Amino acid sequence: MGGGAHSKRSYPKPARKGRGGEHDHTPPAPYPFRDVPNCRVDKEEGITESVLQRVDKREEWVEYASELVGLSHEAGRRRAEKTGVFRGIHHDHAELERLSYAFIVERTETDDPITGYVLRTKDGTGRMQGFCWYTTFTTWTHYFRWDSRSEVAGLQASAGRAPNIRWDEDGSLSEELEGNERSGDPNGEGVIWPRVSEIALVGALECGGFLVQLVLEELEESKQFDYVVVQATESSAGFYDRMGFRRVGAIASYVPRGEGEGGGGVQQGG
Repeated sequence: MGGGAHSKRSYPKPARKGRGGEHDHTPPAPYPFRDVPNCRVDKEEGITESVLQRVDKREEWVEYASELVGLSHEAGRRRAEKTGVFRGIHHDHAELERLSYAFIVERTETDDPITGYVLRTKDGTGRMQGFCWYTTFTTWTHYFRWDSRSEVAGLQASAGRAPNIRWDEDGSLSEELEGNERSGDPNGEGVIWPRVSEIALVGALECGGFLVQLVLEELEESKQFDYVVVQATESSAGFYDRMGFRRVGAIASYVPRGEGEGGGGVQQGG
């Protein structure tokens, strides 16, 4: 893709235009995810014991929503068990807070298009082992700017907490992203960035790298996008760094500039 680099979005996402409390209840998963085996990815043969399913229809992702939640929680439990690091959902490293049922369903209502993959067991039960979907990057704020060098973006402080994670230290990547065309209404369809793709959701039992690489290669071949961004937590930063992403900062305001004290509601990345 243009510039040969993927970017990493690192700012809090605004509330989506879903229907609020309607999605607060999480339906039970159709099977216990503790019993789902990890996906086996062979370096030479790839996926041999799982079935790869392409999912392009919004209705299918909605149908799978309770499975996505169950798999995300199980992946987090296994990761914590493996690393010995257990954190509640209100801490910085909590992917589980982001992958709630309400969040997933609201993204199915706003992301356009929705394209991705699901991995399922090949043993006849078809239990989910991984998922990844991508869309066209869209912002829902009245003011948004890519800016890695701004103090408000908080990347320098974040880099201090994770010195081994690459970040946009000279601001060149944020300048490239800021130069991209975009258009739209934040109160309507959103501000659409047609040359920037977003990996919206990823959850996996030992196959996240396989799925993300599959999507990156597909996006590269499509030639429709120049950049790929992802909203990552602190604990997933290492994974995305290994996948070729670089941390980049952005500043967003949730009300029109000039309204409210101090311009209103500036959020910072990190």
